[in-house]
Amino acid sequence: MSRYPKGQHTLNTIVECAKELFYEKGYSKTTIQEICDSANITLGNFTYYFNTKRELLSKIYSDYIKALDKFVLENTDEYPDFFDKFLISVFIYNYKILNDPKTAEFTKGIILNGSLFDEIFLKMDPEEFTFSYKALFKSDSEREGRLIYLADIGMRKEFTLFYLKNKDAFKSSLDFSIEMSRILCRIYKANDEEMRKKFSDNEDFLNRIRQCPISLLV
Repeated sequence: MSRYPKGQHTLNTIVECAKELFYEKGYSKTTIQEICDSANITLGNFTYYFNTKRELLSKIYSDYIKALDKFVLENTDEYPDFFDKFLISVFIYNYKILNDPKTAEFTKGIILNGSLFDEIFLKMDPEEFTFSYKALFKSDSEREGRLIYLADIGMRKEFTLFYLKNKDAFKSSLDFSIEMSRILCRIYKANDEEMRKKFSDNEDFLNRIRQCPISLLV
Protein backbone atom coordinates (compact mmCIF):
# COMPACT_ATOMS: atom_id res chain seq x y z
CA MET A 1 0.00 0.00 0.00
CA SER A 2 1.55 3.26 -1.12
CA ARG A 3 -0.17 5.10 1.75
CA TYR A 4 2.23 3.47 4.21
CA PRO A 5 5.66 3.15 2.55
CA LYS A 6 7.53 3.20 5.88
CA GLY A 7 5.35 0.55 7.42
CA GLN A 8 5.50 -2.10 4.70
CA HIS A 9 7.08 -4.64 7.05
CA THR A 10 4.37 -4.11 9.66
CA LEU A 11 1.69 -4.29 6.99
CA ASN A 12 3.08 -7.56 5.66
CA THR A 13 3.30 -8.98 9.18
CA ILE A 14 -0.35 -8.16 9.87
CA VAL A 15 -1.44 -9.80 6.62
CA GLU A 16 0.64 -12.95 7.14
CA CYS A 17 -0.49 -13.37 10.76
CA ALA A 18 -4.12 -12.90 9.74
CA LYS A 19 -3.78 -15.49 6.98
CA GLU A 20 -2.39 -18.06 9.43
CA LEU A 21 -5.18 -17.40 11.93
CA PHE A 22 -7.88 -17.47 9.26
CA TYR A 23 -6.46 -20.78 8.06
CA GLU A 24 -6.53 -22.36 11.52
CA LYS A 25 -9.69 -20.79 12.98
CA GLY A 26 -11.68 -19.41 10.07
CA TYR A 27 -12.58 -15.80 9.42
CA SER A 28 -15.52 -15.35 11.79
CA LYS A 29 -13.77 -16.96 14.79
CA THR A 30 -10.62 -14.85 14.44
CA THR A 31 -10.67 -11.53 16.29
CA ILE A 32 -8.73 -8.38 15.49
CA GLN A 33 -7.13 -8.61 18.93
CA GLU A 34 -5.83 -12.09 18.12
CA ILE A 35 -4.31 -10.75 14.91
CA CYS A 36 -2.69 -7.92 16.88
CA ASP A 37 -1.29 -10.34 19.46
CA SER A 38 0.10 -12.61 16.76
CA ALA A 39 1.68 -9.67 14.91
CA ASN A 40 2.94 -8.16 18.19
CA ILE A 41 1.26 -4.82 17.54
CA THR A 42 -1.33 -2.65 19.29
CA LEU A 43 -4.91 -2.16 18.17
CA GLY A 44 -3.92 1.37 17.20
CA ASN A 45 -1.24 -0.04 14.90
CA PHE A 46 -3.82 -2.29 13.27
CA THR A 47 -6.32 0.51 12.60
CA TYR A 48 -3.53 2.60 11.08
CA TYR A 49 -3.41 0.07 8.24
CA PHE A 50 -6.93 -1.37 8.19
CA ASN A 51 -10.19 0.16 9.34
CA THR A 52 -11.88 -3.24 9.70
CA LYS A 53 -11.19 -6.96 9.54
CA ARG A 54 -13.16 -7.02 6.28
CA GLU A 55 -10.77 -4.50 4.76
CA LEU A 56 -7.88 -6.78 5.71
CA LEU A 57 -9.66 -9.75 4.14
CA SER A 58 -10.21 -7.78 0.93
CA LYS A 59 -6.47 -7.16 0.69
CA ILE A 60 -5.75 -10.87 1.16
CA TYR A 61 -8.03 -11.79 -1.74
CA SER A 62 -6.79 -8.94 -3.92
CA ASP A 63 -3.16 -9.91 -3.31
CA TYR A 64 -3.96 -13.55 -4.11
CA ILE A 65 -5.58 -12.75 -7.44
CA LYS A 66 -2.85 -10.29 -8.43
CA ALA A 67 -0.14 -12.83 -7.58
CA LEU A 68 -2.01 -15.51 -9.50
CA ASP A 69 -2.33 -13.37 -12.61
CA LYS A 70 1.35 -12.39 -12.40
CA PHE A 71 2.31 -16.06 -12.13
CA VAL A 72 0.20 -16.97 -15.17
CA LEU A 73 1.62 -14.15 -17.28
CA GLU A 74 5.20 -15.05 -16.39
CA ASN A 75 4.90 -18.83 -16.77
CA THR A 76 2.71 -19.44 -19.81
CA ASP A 77 4.72 -18.18 -22.77
CA GLU A 78 3.80 -21.31 -24.73
CA TYR A 79 0.14 -20.26 -24.44
CA PRO A 80 0.06 -16.80 -26.07
CA ASP A 81 -3.72 -16.71 -26.44
CA PHE A 82 -5.33 -14.70 -23.66
CA PHE A 83 -8.29 -17.04 -23.39
CA ASP A 84 -5.83 -19.85 -22.64
CA LYS A 85 -4.28 -17.69 -19.93
CA PHE A 86 -7.72 -16.96 -18.54
CA LEU A 87 -8.50 -20.69 -18.36
CA ILE A 88 -5.15 -21.40 -16.71
CA SER A 89 -5.86 -18.77 -14.06
CA VAL A 90 -9.23 -20.45 -13.42
CA PHE A 91 -7.51 -23.84 -13.14
CA ILE A 92 -5.08 -22.57 -10.52
CA TYR A 93 -7.59 -20.39 -8.67
CA ASN A 94 -9.88 -23.35 -8.06
CA TYR A 95 -7.23 -25.97 -7.43
CA LYS A 96 -5.26 -23.94 -4.88
CA ILE A 97 -8.39 -22.99 -2.94
CA LEU A 98 -10.24 -26.30 -3.05
CA ASN A 99 -7.40 -28.81 -2.80
CA ASP A 100 -6.64 -27.85 0.80
CA PRO A 101 -9.54 -28.78 3.15
CA LYS A 102 -9.00 -25.86 5.54
CA THR A 103 -8.75 -23.29 2.75
CA ALA A 104 -11.84 -24.79 1.13
CA GLU A 105 -13.80 -24.56 4.38
CA PHE A 106 -12.59 -20.98 4.90
CA THR A 107 -13.75 -20.10 1.37
CA LYS A 108 -17.13 -21.72 1.95
CA GLY A 109 -17.64 -19.53 5.02
CA ILE A 110 -16.82 -16.39 3.04
CA ILE A 111 -19.21 -17.31 0.22
CA LEU A 112 -22.08 -18.22 2.54
CA ASN A 113 -21.76 -14.85 4.24
CA GLY A 114 -23.36 -12.98 1.35
CA SER A 115 -22.60 -9.45 2.50
CA LEU A 116 -18.96 -10.36 3.15
CA PHE A 117 -18.50 -11.94 -0.28
CA ASP A 118 -20.16 -8.94 -1.93
CA GLU A 119 -17.96 -6.47 -0.09
CA ILE A 120 -14.79 -8.29 -1.13
CA PHE A 121 -15.51 -8.91 -4.79
CA LEU A 122 -18.25 -6.59 -5.99
CA LYS A 123 -16.37 -3.47 -4.91
CA MET A 124 -13.15 -4.49 -6.63
CA ASP A 125 -12.09 -2.84 -9.87
CA PRO A 126 -11.30 -5.76 -12.19
CA GLU A 127 -8.65 -3.76 -14.03
CA GLU A 128 -6.66 -3.41 -10.82
CA PHE A 129 -5.75 -7.05 -10.61
CA THR A 130 -6.55 -9.07 -13.70
CA PHE A 131 -5.14 -9.21 -17.19
CA SER A 132 -8.12 -11.06 -18.60
CA TYR A 133 -11.06 -8.87 -19.34
CA LYS A 134 -10.07 -6.17 -21.84
CA ALA A 135 -7.43 -8.29 -23.54
CA LEU A 136 -9.69 -11.33 -23.64
CA PHE A 137 -12.90 -9.74 -24.80
CA LYS A 138 -11.34 -6.81 -26.72
CA SER A 139 -13.82 -4.32 -25.37
CA ASP A 140 -13.18 -0.67 -24.61
CA SER A 141 -16.49 -0.40 -22.80
CA GLU A 142 -16.06 0.01 -19.05
CA ARG A 143 -19.65 -1.12 -18.53
CA GLU A 144 -19.17 -4.29 -20.58
CA GLY A 145 -15.92 -5.09 -18.80
CA ARG A 146 -17.64 -4.68 -15.44
CA LEU A 147 -20.51 -6.96 -16.45
CA ILE A 148 -18.10 -9.63 -17.67
CA TYR A 149 -16.23 -9.41 -14.38
CA LEU A 150 -19.44 -9.78 -12.36
CA ALA A 151 -20.49 -12.78 -14.45
CA ASP A 152 -17.11 -14.43 -13.91
CA ILE A 153 -17.17 -13.84 -10.14
CA GLY A 154 -20.74 -15.12 -9.90
CA MET A 155 -19.87 -18.31 -11.77
CA ARG A 156 -16.82 -18.96 -9.60
CA LYS A 157 -18.94 -18.49 -6.49
CA GLU A 158 -21.68 -20.89 -7.58
CA PHE A 159 -19.28 -23.48 -9.02
CA THR A 160 -17.28 -23.48 -5.79
CA LEU A 161 -20.38 -24.03 -3.68
CA PHE A 162 -21.51 -26.79 -6.01
CA TYR A 163 -18.17 -28.58 -5.64
CA LEU A 164 -18.12 -28.25 -1.85
CA LYS A 165 -21.62 -29.73 -1.64
CA ASN A 166 -20.96 -32.47 -4.22
CA LYS A 167 -17.30 -33.42 -3.79
CA ASP A 168 -18.08 -37.11 -4.21
CA ALA A 169 -19.13 -36.43 -7.80
CA PHE A 170 -15.53 -35.55 -8.73
CA LYS A 171 -12.29 -37.52 -8.50
CA SER A 172 -10.46 -34.51 -7.09
CA SER A 173 -10.45 -30.73 -6.95
CA LEU A 174 -8.27 -30.79 -10.07
CA ASP A 175 -10.91 -32.87 -11.84
CA PHE A 176 -13.48 -30.26 -10.83
CA SER A 177 -11.24 -27.44 -12.12
CA ILE A 178 -11.00 -29.21 -15.47
CA GLU A 179 -14.77 -29.58 -15.63
CA MET A 180 -15.29 -25.92 -14.76
CA SER A 181 -12.91 -24.86 -17.52
CA ARG A 182 -14.79 -27.03 -20.02
CA ILE A 183 -18.03 -25.32 -19.04
CA LEU A 184 -16.41 -21.89 -19.38
CA CYS A 185 -15.31 -22.84 -22.89
CA ARG A 186 -18.89 -23.62 -23.81
CA ILE A 187 -20.21 -20.43 -22.22
CA TYR A 188 -17.67 -18.30 -24.08
CA LYS A 189 -18.10 -20.37 -27.27
CA ALA A 190 -14.54 -21.65 -27.25
CA ASN A 191 -13.41 -25.12 -28.31
CA ASP A 192 -13.58 -27.31 -25.20
CA GLU A 193 -12.06 -30.27 -27.07
CA GLU A 194 -9.02 -28.15 -27.88
CA MET A 195 -8.85 -27.11 -24.23
CA ARG A 196 -8.87 -30.77 -23.19
CA LYS A 197 -5.91 -31.57 -25.45
CA LYS A 198 -3.92 -28.53 -24.32
CA PHE A 199 -4.57 -28.79 -20.62
CA SER A 200 -6.59 -31.59 -19.06
CA ASP A 201 -4.80 -34.35 -21.03
CA ASN A 202 -1.39 -32.70 -20.62
CA GLU A 203 0.29 -34.21 -17.57
CA ASP A 204 3.18 -31.72 -17.67
CA PHE A 205 0.70 -28.86 -17.52
CA LEU A 206 -1.26 -30.48 -14.67
CA ASN A 207 1.95 -30.96 -12.68
CA ARG A 208 2.72 -27.27 -13.05
CA ILE A 209 -0.73 -26.47 -11.70
CA ARG A 210 -0.11 -28.71 -8.70
CA GLN A 211 3.28 -27.09 -8.04
CA CYS A 212 2.17 -23.46 -8.36
CA PRO A 213 3.49 -21.67 -5.23
CA ILE A 214 0.62 -19.15 -5.05
CA SER A 215 -1.84 -19.71 -2.19
CA LEU A 216 -4.73 -17.80 -0.67
CA LEU A 217 -3.77 -18.34 2.97
CA VAL A 218 -0.80 -20.61 3.74
